[in-house]
Parts: sequence; C-alpha cells; structure tokens
Amino acid sequence: VFFGEKANLQFSKSPIYKGMHRMAVIELSNGNLAMVDDCDYQSINRLHWYKSGDVAVASFFSSVGMVVVSMPRFLLGLKTGDKRVVIHANGNKLDCRRSNIKIKTRADVMAASKIKTTNSSGYRGVSELSNGSWRAQIASHGTQHYIGTFKTAKAASMAYKAAEKEMAKLRKARNE
Repeated sequence: VFFGEKANLQFSKSPIYKGMHRMAVIELSNGNLAMVDDCDYQSINRLHWYKSGDVAVASFFSSVGMVVVSMPRFLLGLKTGDKRVVIHANGNKLDCRRSNIKIKTRADVMAASKIKTTNSSGYRGVSELSNGSWRAQIASHGTQHYIGTFKTAKAASMAYKAAEKEMAKLRKARNE
C-alpha cells in the first residue's frame, strides 16, 4: 500500500508529509500504520511488524536466538548491543522515513534534553548545597564528574557549560 488516502487521513495532523517523495505505508498487525520510504518497503515487508509502546517492532529467530528489533534500528542497520539511539525529528515514532530518523549518541540526546522540572537552580548540572553555595557536576558515560563549588548559580552554570564544550570536543575527536 503506497501513501494515499487512507494514510493521508491517518497522518493528516502534520503537514510534513505533503509534497515529499514517494513513501510506503506498512500496516502493523494491531491495525496501526508505519511510514517508510518507498525504497525500504521490500526489506521491511519481509518481517511481521507490530506496535509495542509507541514504536513498530518485529521479532524473529536468528543464529543467536530470538531477536526483537525496532523498525528504525532495522532500517539504519544498528546491531543488537549498539548503544546509540534513534531519534525521530518530527516526534512520530511510526514515521520511519530516512529523512525523519537520525542516529545519535546518548550523550548528544542528553545534551539536547530539557532541564528537569525538579531542578531548583534553573541551570543544567547545577544544584544548591546546604551552606548556600552551588555545585556544578556533569555526567559522562553514566558517571557524575564533579566540576566545582561556586558562590552563585550563574558561576556554576558557566563552569558547567565550559565542561560541556570540552566534553563535546573530546567526543568529536574520538569519533573522527
């Protein structure tokens, strides 16, 4: 089934789909629809896809046993155990067109995430200590790294941002 009236009605909430190159619609076993580029239809259609949570997944047996894979990870060739994550640019996890799915590191996703609503300082990585000073710390690979203690939240935030830039440089150098 190629992108047409049925799919247009299903996904009409967002204008991003209008005027794009051809795409295919995959009907999931539980009645939902997922979108893929026309060129990916044949490889995707070989598997039985269903919706689990808010993403399309397939399960199949391989030489290592039962494998469960999400549609975007399958399309991007990410192997089981690959710690990178897939983000959907438009937020629709059933839109698996290549223009909508991107591979990111967990660090990149965390850096782009919003500040938690429980954050009392208003700055990422900055918390107030009981003595009224402010501590800055940053996480990397699941470990918190202490940056320092500062008189103001603003100063702690500036130190955090400097550490964040330094970590980004190190990540970039490691990935080149």
